[in-house]
Amino acid sequence: MAQTLRDQLFGIGDHVDEESIDDAERNRDTEASSTDNCKVWTKESLYVEVFERAINNIGRYETRLFTAEEWDYIQAIRNLEYHSRFLLFRLVLRVPGWHRISNFRRYISEVGEDGLKAAFKQLCDPCGPEIIDLTDDEPAPSFAYFCQGQDQLELADGLRLLLVDELKGLCKTFCVQPKKMTKDMMITALINNANSQSTLSFGPVSNGKGKNKAPEGKLRQTTLPYAASPRKQTETLRQSMLTLVEQPIRLNPYLRTLFMRLDIIWFRQTHYPESLFTMALLCGFNKRTYATYEHVRDPDIWSTREEYLLYETGLQVEAAVDDLLKQEPASKAGADAPSALKKWKDLIRRLIRPSDEEDNDATPAHQKARIVTQILQQHAMPMWEKLLAAESARTTPRRSGLERFEPGYVYTRIVRKCSKALATLKEFASEKEVLDKLLEQRHWRRGSRAKWYDRRALVLTKHLYKDNKNTDLLREARVGLRAALKDDDTATVLRPSLIARLVQVEKWLKLPDAEKTYCDDAALKKPEEVSFHAIRVWDEGVKIDARGKIKGKENKTADITRHFAFREEPELKKTVSSPRWKGKSLWQGRDGTCNVETRAIQYYEEQGFKGIHSETQILTTLFGLLFWDIIFLPIPGAFETPWQTGPLDIGEDSFYNARRDPINRRLEEIRSGRARAKLEEHDDRYREAKTCCIGVNWDLCGREEMVEIVECLGGEPLAAICQLFCEDYGGRCSGVPDLVLWNMETKECKFVEVKGPGDGLSENQKLWSHALLTARCAVDLCWVLDKNGKKKVSAKKTVKPRRQSRASTSRTKLTIRTPSVGPESEDEEAMVQDLEEGDSWEPSSAPPPLLGSKQRPFEIDDDDDPPTKLRKRPGTNFPTPPAKKVKNS
Repeated sequence: MAQTLRDQLFGIGDHVDEESIDDAERNRDTEASSTDNCKVWTKESLYVEVFERAINNIGRYETRLFTAEEWDYIQAIRNLEYHSRFLLFRLVLRVPGWHRISNFRRYISEVGEDGLKAAFKQLCDPCGPEIIDLTDDEPAPSFAYFCQGQDQLELADGLRLLLVDELKGLCKTFCVQPKKMTKDMMITALINNANSQSTLSFGPVSNGKGKNKAPEGKLRQTTLPYAASPRKQTETLRQSMLTLVEQPIRLNPYLRTLFMRLDIIWFRQTHYPESLFTMALLCGFNKRTYATYEHVRDPDIWSTREEYLLYETGLQVEAAVDDLLKQEPASKAGADAPSALKKWKDLIRRLIRPSDEEDNDATPAHQKARIVTQILQQHAMPMWEKLLAAESARTTPRRSGLERFEPGYVYTRIVRKCSKALATLKEFASEKEVLDKLLEQRHWRRGSRAKWYDRRALVLTKHLYKDNKNTDLLREARVGLRAALKDDDTATVLRPSLIARLVQVEKWLKLPDAEKTYCDDAALKKPEEVSFHAIRVWDEGVKIDARGKIKGKENKTADITRHFAFREEPELKKTVSSPRWKGKSLWQGRDGTCNVETRAIQYYEEQGFKGIHSETQILTTLFGLLFWDIIFLPIPGAFETPWQTGPLDIGEDSFYNARRDPINRRLEEIRSGRARAKLEEHDDRYREAKTCCIGVNWDLCGREEMVEIVECLGGEPLAAICQLFCEDYGGRCSGVPDLVLWNMETKECKFVEVKGPGDGLSENQKLWSHALLTARCAVDLCWVLDKNGKKKVSAKKTVKPRRQSRASTSRTKLTIRTPSVGPESEDEEAMVQDLEEGDSWEPSSAPPPLLGSKQRPFEIDDDDDPPTKLRKRPGTNFPTPPAKKVKNS
């Protein structure tokens, strides 16, 4: 899964479960208690060390971001016993809600049986006077306790803590039939049964005579069932529940809010964190190794508490908007509220007033889109305009690279994301107004301006023009596109998309040649096209892993021959109703079923090449290893925490400007043939520990393969590629061809973009192919054709594969098409992302997918575009040269 540049910089993305971290902690304690004189055993858990380190360091310079009551409350943690502090910090890391003492038995080895019970008791004891809030506003935060115990546990919450077998036992005790009931159904039945029954009171039977004499040993009802205040069976059920639960505990919700604040401040988070203190814990447990570099924290990133609270609120609102815009499993109109609405209902209630117009027939997607639109209109847009006015009145500009910590920067992201809900509701005129406002300012998100221009042009030409056929809309789109091409903030990678759209608009307007726009960077070099035939596999049940192998199976021929189903076999009759293949195409390879990239590697291996499917990762890894020491130079403002994988300004033009001299010296060393020595130096130093560096994937290939690639590439091409990353890292982090191939005997190296059925080149891939060809690298566009199917129409010519030197290039004319920017690998329909669907920007250099650890998926967003202007782009000629017709195909 690809990650945003922000995630790579701060090392976010690897999901490590709690059990594996506990194992790492036990190993750490075992090593620390060994006979090694360099290690000193300590009873303090790393959890306690990490949290207290953050509290102590923030207490030096940034306590102004807390009230006096809040900071005293945090400092009161110091007065707790060690076992109580340990348990408190473990509670902070857990999912908010009630927990049973049995869930903490694993920590007995750390705090002991008695220590665990004592910790529960101490945390639930009052730690200050309770403040009673008599206002009608939100409830005031309580500093009177750290945790709540069984006295505050509601019946329903307690029943949810029980296991299914425990609930079944309660059902039998209270005469509730648990058969064919889910856990929620059993809880509801128990509560309803308890609320509907009263406990009968019985007294001694009086001595009567004759017929009035009661039988011996019997009791007599003394109260009528309709008497006032009967004792309900609810209390009996509650006592039974508490007996099973033993000691329940729940963290003070406001304490978790304060620790969330500590996490954002300490780690300089740019997104609302899903888990707390993850980076420091992973580093401490040797799950991740960060480079050693000088970092200097700027204590004035947030000058006031008010400014920080606006920033924190913005992160929270953005997280809610992301969840609301996220696609959920399809459900019918009028169904229950989507999970995102349930998760953020309290925040949504604070931000917006509920609409008077309820549409119960709306789909969940439209329900969420309407809520996001209300957030935009009632909260995000007014707040953004207020922050924009304050920023415009600022007399001293903020230091470059720190704009991303401003509330206005976050709210600019929010406004753009909220505008996507307008598109869902087909309110395109309103979306266009939002884009106009975003383009009118140049304070925040300047790297996204090209995408805003492009989306604005698409809204004008595809949606608004379609409704009324007013050519003024086309002219307005043309003006905006020409402005985009002249804008210094327009990244090079997006110029082809804008040029293609502009050519189409001018064609619709039927402009004479003399009035058309001509760009000096419109013609891109095209790669050499080759093709070969292979047998395609039509079995949707086969899943391929990152290595191109079948998931969950060993690729033995006997096991996979059943997957080689051809069109004439009966199985295809079942799939006639599904006209399109979903996902990556499958092919019969040398050792079984594989993906299209693996099949292409096998084809080139027959010609003497070695190869790996790496996409952009091979070049970002080479760049990281060759420029490691320059990447981690102590530049002011580049490193705020010790847990970064690269400088904060690596996606900005300031990265090159601030390091111009050392970069130029390193480029000259590479040209003169000293790249191998520098690569081996850094590989020897950092590979064993897999030290984190932005873009570097240690599991991509070994040192020997890296050296061979460097040798086959040559100094001049490698220096040209590295210079592209130095000048525009953000724009160059995706689009590199799928395969890198090399032949040590002939000293050839080539890049191959592999395309299967239904696939095509994205604009970024075209630009990278042009850049590699300009750098004198050989580039192939390889079509894999189905041997048993129809010939691919789009492959107009089939060139017999031949070896070519890295200097060979193809100088054919540029074919301009409507752009389709998507992933560089062949994921076909499921993975294609158009510019009209959002302004995302994400490097393709993700953490190694082969480690076996789960990774948290990330939503595509547009956070990490450079906030300051990029280097000057190739020129656009206004007015145009003498009439010369531009071909458009």
